Amino acid sequence: MSTIKYIIITLFISSLLIHCSYTDQHHVITYNSDEFKKFETKATVKLKQAWDIQKKYAMNKGEPPEGWFFFVIDGNYVFTSMFRPKIPEASTGGIWVNSETGEVKEMDSDAYIRYNDAYNGDGHPFYF
Repeated sequence: MSTIKYIIITLFISSLLIHCSYTDQHHVITYNSDEFKKFETKATVKLKQAWDIQKKYAMNKGEPPEGWFFFVIDGNYVFTSMFRPKIPEASTGGIWVNSETGEVKEMDSDAYIRYNDAYNGDGHPFYF
């Protein structure tokens, strides 16, 4: 039983280290914060445009679009469908849309970041 506790504690601590080091190395802006509202007023590509860009990108690849937007990382809107509502954290992996150019890139990541709110451009309410 103590081995299981050790494994659980180790996994928990390693997830905290990934979170801390990721947010220390990247500028993260959470959706609906005052900082986000200021950011979007200055961005060339607005959130609704970025939502449409990521949907079109995914559909052109024959894949479902990502379902939620939780934050901006280093000037990129990050769209993901991977999140942990009980914590609450969302993955940094998914489809990223550059807020200045509209350029799209797919990112794989093990990092999860805490969120306060979420956006769905199709009007689905966020109950989590």
